[in-house]
Amino acid sequence: MALQNNLKNLLKVRGITAREIAEKSGFDHSTIRKTITGSRKGRHPRKAIAKYLKVNFSSLWGPESSLIMKRLIEQAIEDRAKLHAEQERKRLVSNYLEQSLTGSKKVSNG
Repeated sequence: MALQNNLKNLLKVRGITAREIAEKSGFDHSTIRKTITGSRKGRHPRKAIAKYLKVNFSSLWGPESSLIMKRLIEQAIEDRAKLHAEQERKRLVSNYLEQSLTGSKKVSNG
C-alpha cells in the first residue's frame, strides 16, 4: 500500500494524471489508473508509467522502490518550489519595472 501511496504522491507533486500517461502510452485510462492504485499488476503498464516518469522500472517496483520514491517526491517538491520562486521573482521584477515606468512618467508629466 505504501508503494501505491508514494506513486500517487509522486504523480500529484509532478502534476501528472493517469489520463496523461494513458494518452502517451497507448494504454486504456482504467488500466493505468488500476496499475497506479495497485489493483492491476501487469508489467507492460508499469513499464509505461516508468517510461513516462523518466525513471528506471526498478525505481518504481524494485526492492528499494519506497526509498527511491521518497527521494523522487522530495526532488519533485524542490523543483516545484524553485519554479514557484522563479515565477514570483519574475512577477516582482515585472511589477517593479511597471511601477518605475509609470512613476517616472508621472514625474515627467507633472
